[in-house]
Amino acid sequence: MSSELKVDTISEKTSANGVTIDGVLIRDGLVDGKDVSTISSGLVYVGGIDQTSNAATISVNNVFTSDYDNYQILYTGYNPNGTQCQIEFRLRASGTDVTSGYVGGRTYASLGGTQSSFASTGTDSFYVLDQTTNGPDRSATVIQVYRPQLAKDTNYSAYGFSPWNDGTKYFQNCFGVLENDNQYDGFTVFADGTPSETISAKIAVYGYAKS
Repeated sequence: MSSELKVDTISEKTSANGVTIDGVLIRDGLVDGKDVSTISSGLVYVGGIDQTSNAATISVNNVFTSDYDNYQILYTGYNPNGTQCQIEFRLRASGTDVTSGYVGGRTYASLGGTQSSFASTGTDSFYVLDQTTNGPDRSATVIQVYRPQLAKDTNYSAYGFSPWNDGTKYFQNCFGVLENDNQYDGFTVFADGTPSETISAKIAVYGYAKS
């Protein structure tokens, strides 16, 4: 036999003891001791930039906080000023880029190719993708940054698709770690090529909810 209770309010019998329903304690705005009003699911947008004009560097500040451990960055390229822009990524703190301690590599292959290639990347930045005037608006990548706000090594990975200056289209996976146990609140992207190369892009940053 089942029964149904319809009420608008359930009040605690003993002050400050709360109400227990099917083993779950509800008390003072908390559910089993947790403030559920602060819980969010999935990815939460925390900031970004829509850089429509070409620039030597694009920096995004104050997006890595203690609110989240890990982050996802969506990078969508516009039309760069340069035929072979290899886009690099640096972490930064208080408006200053870190230029040493990077360890990384990447695998890549052309569409229609039969095998992938591997290349180590530099020690002053992370590699993320290519941009070129021969195929503008066709470069995009997803960058993952792990624990940038903790005083530990910071890992990253990136995967995306972009054309090269000869028109060949590549997909690639990048990965690495910044080894210096520091905390970071932002990042910079730039073209690692001739000094005249400049880039533009839309960048959106999301934090992974902790629970």
